[in-house]
Amino acid sequence: MHVRTAVVLGLFFASSCSAGDWRVETLESTPISLEAHFFKMRFQREEESFTLHAVFMNASCYVASIIDQPKEENEGRSTIAQLTHDHHAFLGCNGGCFSSRFEPEGLCVIDGTQVSNPSRKSIFSGMLLIDKRGMPSLHWFNRNDHPAPNALQGGPFLIEPGGVIGVLPADGPIAKRTVLVQAEDKFGVIVTSEVSLFNLAFCLKKKCDSLDMTIDRALNLDGGPSSGLCLDSKEVKIDLPPHWPVRNVLIFRAR
Repeated sequence: MHVRTAVVLGLFFASSCSAGDWRVETLESTPISLEAHFFKMRFQREEESFTLHAVFMNASCYVASIIDQPKEENEGRSTIAQLTHDHHAFLGCNGGCFSSRFEPEGLCVIDGTQVSNPSRKSIFSGMLLIDKRGMPSLHWFNRNDHPAPNALQGGPFLIEPGGVIGVLPADGPIAKRTVLVQAEDKFGVIVTSEVSLFNLAFCLKKKCDSLDMTIDRALNLDGGPSSGLCLDSKEVKIDLPPHWPVRNVLIFRAR
């Protein structure tokens, strides 16, 4: 067990009484094509509230890809919705963090080519790996072991591999979030309105019974003004654009 995990466990149990009074309302629950499901949920306690949009899919039915946009001029970059449409995908979201110079923060590998170097920042503790079949999975970051042809460093883990909450109660201000999740045989994308990392982690772990699945791990991507999602299925169409251009985008298309 990581030392940080042990510390988080102690603080989590100490804070569970105050964290446990979140009320959950499922605003929408819609099956969409090819073994996927869309959820919209509201979480509220006292003066705090946030909204969550989530898409869970059977990962074996979809191909995940990372699209990089290294162009320097804003007008030369496509939106998440444009990239989702252009690549005939049903789902797209923003990817990893990037600097003020629009350079990726952390490792990014696309089709076997390393686009950016690994980050040594402890917050970037996880990695999205996409194998040659297009199957996504979430792992601890290991700078010496990223055999997949596509990889994106991110973090922190809100729910660590093994199912333990991975952030401290005081971690981070409130902000919009984009999170990747693994839940049994499902892979999911979540975007939220403003919420702290810990409150989101707690609600994902303890307050999502209506999802009818256990979230095994949840990895934070870039958030705040970068957070965005486009869902373009026959049953549900949603465009939640980020407030500024993003360096890379994740898309999911049917096999």
